[in-house]
Amino acid sequence: VDLGYAMYQGSTDPSTNISSFFSILFAAPPIGALWFQAPQAPNNETGIQDATSNAPQCYQALYGRIGSKLRMPAKGLRVIVFIHSDGYHGGRASLYHQADLVTDSQNQAIAVFIQYRLGVFGNVYPSFQFCGY
Repeated sequence: VDLGYAMYQGSTDPSTNISSFFSILFAAPPIGALWFQAPQAPNNETGIQDATSNAPQCYQALYGRIGSKLRMPAKGLRVIVFIHSDGYHGGRASLYHQADLVTDSQNQAIAVFIQYRLGVFGNVYPSFQFCGY
């Protein structure tokens, strides 16, 4: 899949025909000067990035997991975004299976799971104070 900033290679389960991409970087790592800032776009990557295995469980890693039926229309599909909840102190998106949501939707949806900052690394960036959040 080509996301404009990177191309990713996923895998397809032959028993379900569900394609999965397990480690798609959706934001720049919030380190250094980006620590308490709004998320930034990821860097452009050359070549095809391997998304056939889970991303590391890292508090700084903003990765997504995507699942969909192998052959789906380009438009008009539902998108289910799953944000795992593990008490805001631990856990990871890879504990859950996006293929289950695709199957439960009768293959009429794309499932997106996100990995996000947790614990002391999950502080809301300061400008949210001025946005009314």
